[in-house]
Amino acid sequence: MEQILILSLISVAGLILVTVILNLEKWYRPDIGYPYEPRSYLYDTVERRFLGHLVQAIGRDFLIFGKVRVADIVRIKSDTKPGIRKLAWDRIAKEHIDFLLCDKVGTRIICAVELYEPRKNPVYQIKRARMLDQVFNAAGIPLVRFPRAQQYKTLEIESSLAQVFENFGIHIGPERFVSKRNKRAKSTSLKKFGE
Repeated sequence: MEQILILSLISVAGLILVTVILNLEKWYRPDIGYPYEPRSYLYDTVERRFLGHLVQAIGRDFLIFGKVRVADIVRIKSDTKPGIRKLAWDRIAKEHIDFLLCDKVGTRIICAVELYEPRKNPVYQIKRARMLDQVFNAAGIPLVRFPRAQQYKTLEIESSLAQVFENFGIHIGPERFVSKRNKRAKSTSLKKFGE
């Protein structure tokens, strides 16, 4: 009888301890509420200006999506070991690209487009650019960079993208586009970082 009472007390104490541990985070974390408000615009002035020219250049052939997470564009191969999978996920989880070009019919991914600031924190930009180059290269998706500028020319954007598409075997024509990408593609920078 005494043993049953001791076991009961230990069980109750254990239950209380588990409850305290599970609620400990709630007790120490302040209730912050929901201090959110809408941003005025999705893009800043330079990005909006570039988007206008991008739409004029290739909007008839592609859907253009903006501020897309890299994790929504590429995935980790299914045969990747769990420890490597987590490291690979952490590498891309918080990254995004400025614009994503997709097929109008099936939203198949065609090309990623990044704007970069040549004069802003070059060490960070070079490190990030190299990492994104390797990620997109491994996934076989073209990655094109344009410098942030006060002015853009639609024909220059169209010409630059046409050159990249040609290098990757993507042909825009009467049948929308035809892709001949069967091999792994390489990321393309229109201007190399650090040069």
